[in-house]
Amino acid sequence: MDIQLDQPITISAERWERPYSESTSSVSLYTEEDFENSGTQTVADFLKTQAVANIFTSGAYGKASTLSLRGTSNRHTLVIVDGVRTTDLTAIGGGSRLEFLSLENLESIEILRGSQGVIYGAEAIGGVVKITTKKNSKKSAQVSYGSFKDKRMALNLGHHQQENHFQFNGTFQDVEGISARAERAGGSSPDGLKNINLRPSFTHSNPSREFSINAFYQRSEFGFDDFSAEANNEGIYESYWFNARYFEKSKELLNPEIHLDYRKVEREVIQRGSFPSTFLYDGNQLRAEITNPVTLKRGDLNFIVLPGLTFEREESKNLGTSLGEGKERERKAFFLNTRLSYQEVFFELGGREEDYSIGGDKGLYRIALGYKPFKGLTLKASQATGFRVASLYQSFSQYGNINLEPESSLSREVGLYAQYENTFLDLSLFDLEYDNFIDYDSGNNRYENIGALENKGVEIALEKRFKRGSIKASYNYLVSRNPVTRELAPRRAKKRANLVVNFSPLEKLSLTASGQYVGERLETDKSRMPSYTLVNLAGSYRWDRTTVSLALNNLFNRDYEEQRFLETPNFNYLLTLKQDF
Repeated sequence: MDIQLDQPITISAERWERPYSESTSSVSLYTEEDFENSGTQTVADFLKTQAVANIFTSGAYGKASTLSLRGTSNRHTLVIVDGVRTTDLTAIGGGSRLEFLSLENLESIEILRGSQGVIYGAEAIGGVVKITTKKNSKKSAQVSYGSFKDKRMALNLGHHQQENHFQFNGTFQDVEGISARAERAGGSSPDGLKNINLRPSFTHSNPSREFSINAFYQRSEFGFDDFSAEANNEGIYESYWFNARYFEKSKELLNPEIHLDYRKVEREVIQRGSFPSTFLYDGNQLRAEITNPVTLKRGDLNFIVLPGLTFEREESKNLGTSLGEGKERERKAFFLNTRLSYQEVFFELGGREEDYSIGGDKGLYRIALGYKPFKGLTLKASQATGFRVASLYQSFSQYGNINLEPESSLSREVGLYAQYENTFLDLSLFDLEYDNFIDYDSGNNRYENIGALENKGVEIALEKRFKRGSIKASYNYLVSRNPVTRELAPRRAKKRANLVVNFSPLEKLSLTASGQYVGERLETDKSRMPSYTLVNLAGSYRWDRTTVSLALNNLFNRDYEEQRFLETPNFNYLLTLKQDF
């Protein structure tokens, strides 16, 4: 969790700074130290080691990832990088591609659990993953080599000059990899990955205002298997975005913050199996948002208001059809979030109205209450609604259905946060229901509103800090089922747990041991997937400006599958040399 009681951090639910002990949301914050100690290299692989997130991939090294928070689907979690939504505009349901995002140049990952539709809109039924890249004046370069001919490079350049800051982050990976298809299903030849991420940025900041420009480019080339295990299929995923941000920060009532984003995604799928074919997909999105936070203080009474307006235009071409016809839609939204606090009690109320040119309009709300009965303990409860309209693919592809109703949700949770000296406890109980769930209906050969899902569970996180290290443990229990048939939803493990022990026997030496447990779950064909436990070790030694680190993953060479017949790495290592300048 790595959160201190009186340390102000940005809580994504409210989009203003406050100590975590004064938040009404459930948040997990991970920093550079957590990334380095994990021994992982991508956002997808890192989140696999955290019980709070259920994430699985269709094979290793660049294969499609699926993220589930609190039993929801991938399309129900919004992923944001430096304020920009990273939804795959060419995907069937509109999820994000976490397997292509490298950890080397990230500053933090903040996971906000529970419906956050009021602030972030229709994509946030399950929650929000907020990713922040490094923005400092440090300069560093690193190279890595590991199992399966895994070669990586990373570069971080920062320069600060009076009120101006320049930043460049870049990563590159070339790995031979392993077969995406399991050996027992006929897979043998490796399906590799070449991946590049480039991010330049400029920020001008003074006491009264701030202006920033960010850009991002990412290209991935990867092999994959389908039912023809040795077809040598190839995928190319390319995306870039541009973001401009301006905000005032010195006035009491007028503090406009303006965001302007443009994103483009191009995807090519080359299948070389029994029926060779090539598919080209193209999507782009223009988004503008303006907010104006207002804070009023009168003694012990604090009142915060955050109004906002959003406009978005999305376009997608091909949509899986032979004609490649493009479709587009627009979204307009207005939201208002408020917070009232008096001494140790705080109350929040927010609402949002969204209007889609295709999909209709919908209203949302969130209500929350927090209370600190004494120092070191926070009690909180909330209820929120959410919704998600069908993607353009689900509406207009050859399997599409223009008459799909929006998915709608109702989320409730109660929880507590406690701190005693250097011990931290975070506990949440949640209940999330959503109707009009959209999925492919093989009987009708198209997408349909197939019914409802009900997700109930418990999330527990515990951390103990020592002078030379820390122990972090978390446990999630989830039951996700159809409330009518009582059938369990596929690929949602009931039990997930992780344990991370960090110890520094010497000032320059850091050692980390971690364990991850994933319980039994059903596959999409109703077959039962067995539980598995993974153990990883990582260590680093630093002298002067040079750091050497070694990660040993799947230490006991466990044979396991996240999805049936799809391969996962056995014991593997990664050796990294980092030089600061």
